[in-house]
Amino acid sequence: MVVRLGRRRAARVFLVLVLAAFVCQGALPFLGLPRTIWLGLIAWSFAFRAAWRLWAHTGPTSEIIPAQGWTLRSFVLLALLDAAALLWFQYW
Repeated sequence: MVVRLGRRRAARVFLVLVLAAFVCQGALPFLGLPRTIWLGLIAWSFAFRAAWRLWAHTGPTSEIIPAQGWTLRSFVLLALLDAAALLWFQYW
């Protein structure tokens, strides 16, 4: 994506993807899933950090390495919290 779009535009696209993911996460209860699914929104903090890092640092690649870790943390945390929320709803 960065090769095709360039660093600045790729950072914008990444931010849009992050926003879209969490808007969809927030809309899930309105589509029939339990409200406990909103626990996954806690992962927003890591995703926003990553998007902000990419937006603010368009210099050398070494400046954006922390964003990779935050993106991974966000993804894993979102998956774990969604699974926990669904299990919580089903068994309690």
